[in-house]
Amino acid sequence: MSSTNTDPNVAFYGFSPVARDPDVLFDGHPTASGDNPKQDLFTIENFPLPDSSLVRDVKAFVKNELDEQTFNHSNRVYVYGVALTKTHFPHWSYDYETYYLACLLHDIGTAEKYLATTKMSFEFKGAIVARELIFSLGGVEDQADSVCDAIVRHQDIFVKGGNITMIGQILQLSTVLGMSIVSIPRLTLDHASSSRQHGMVSSCYIFSLESRKKLLILLKLTPSLSIHLLATGI
Repeated sequence: MSSTNTDPNVAFYGFSPVARDPDVLFDGHPTASGDNPKQDLFTIENFPLPDSSLVRDVKAFVKNELDEQTFNHSNRVYVYGVALTKTHFPHWSYDYETYYLACLLHDIGTAEKYLATTKMSFEFKGAIVARELIFSLGGVEDQADSVCDAIVRHQDIFVKGGNITMIGQILQLSTVLGMSIVSIPRLTLDHASSSRQHGMVSSCYIFSLESRKKLLILLKLTPSLSIHLLATGI
């Protein structure tokens, strides 16, 4: 977040600062506050996944290192983040590929080979791994830095005061949404067994039910999209 606002990469790669505290971010918001926040009805067609060679290489790496449940969670995080911004922050401008890379890699620090070889917190180790990986695969520095910064701070959820990068905030909020599908009836369906749903929760995340409800009420998904997310992760 040290770049000046005259640098186009600040906006493009999601470095623009926004409030870190969701209570501040949503306070008095025209579509996200009050008893009946706006809900857009989305289908899977609304969320085409970025598909560059860099994305494909990163996805292959992540799929090889993480278990299926965490990989699926990482994909859901992308859908929830894009849905949230389309509905309530349509003026926010950021590169979807960079955000998707952050989603794919935000839990890479929980991979066994990294947890077993570091004394760092998983988000810090994961951020370093992600930055080095993007560089090694031909990504640009600002893109790698944006992903790294977002991953480092994605566990600062509900911390009061200050700002965070736009992509960092989207990742924080959508991480809560991505794992809360197992807890909130609005987004759960009988098609998925309780044991299957339970397996999608990362043990790294423990948030209050009330906090999840406050975020989940902002989104509404079609039944077909909900089933798709539950069954495949994307």
